[in-house]
Amino acid sequence: GFDGSEVVYVDNFQPTETSTQPPVESCSDHQVVLTLTTDNYGSETSWTLKNSQSAVLFSGQGYESATTVEKSMCLADGDYQFTIQDEYGDGICCGSGAGSYTLMEGAKTLASGAEFAKSET
Repeated sequence: GFDGSEVVYVDNFQPTETSTQPPVESCSDHQVVLTLTTDNYGSETSWTLKNSQSAVLFSGQGYESATTVEKSMCLADGDYQFTIQDEYGDGICCGSGAGSYTLMEGAKTLASGAEFAKSET
């Protein structure tokens, strides 16, 4: 038996060359992907995705200029409102670069655009 005077070390450490990748996040509902290409003033672009109670679920801002970013979102069944804004009011195309956005679920386009003034919903 153990009388408290013994010290037992158990070391199962096995160094390995491979790194463990974080688990891939799975989406059991609706996988929606926003692809946003900013114009020459990416910092002016922002967007929000709200649920039917007007709570912001996802948002983005502070982008670099003339850059494409993707944001993947997992959404349950329901109604949502996507709004993209340009702080200056000249949209994201075509006077200051060729920006655009596309919101897709699989191969289905839910929303897309480029030419708008201050915002588009």
